[in-house]
Amino acid sequence: MVSRYAQLMSIVVEALVRSEGRLSETEAAALISRSPRRFRGIFLEVYGETFRVVRVRVRMQAAARRLRETSESVAAISQRLGYSRPTKLMVSFKREFRVTPAQYRKIKIV
Repeated sequence: MVSRYAQLMSIVVEALVRSEGRLSETEAAALISRSPRRFRGIFLEVYGETFRVVRVRVRMQAAARRLRETSESVAAISQRLGYSRPTKLMVSFKREFRVTPAQYRKIKIV
């Protein structure tokens, strides 16, 4: 059954990456014509983790890429990625990479 849904979920993950993590769970479910509840179950079955966890990871990768490749401020990056406040991005970023966005940019971690 997992392989049956793997192709659908790959469409969702591609859209999630293209949106830099801004795709909501409701939008993702609609993308594959499933209810949000059914979507959550399928996503967990295929990837072994929740959509929310994957979404945060995608957002952090997008933030890291922007920190490496642009001179955008952390505030601008946080707004672009859909965070309500820069501090929310900073907390998530530090949890993921164990350094602040400013430290990451300074040491240019790859």
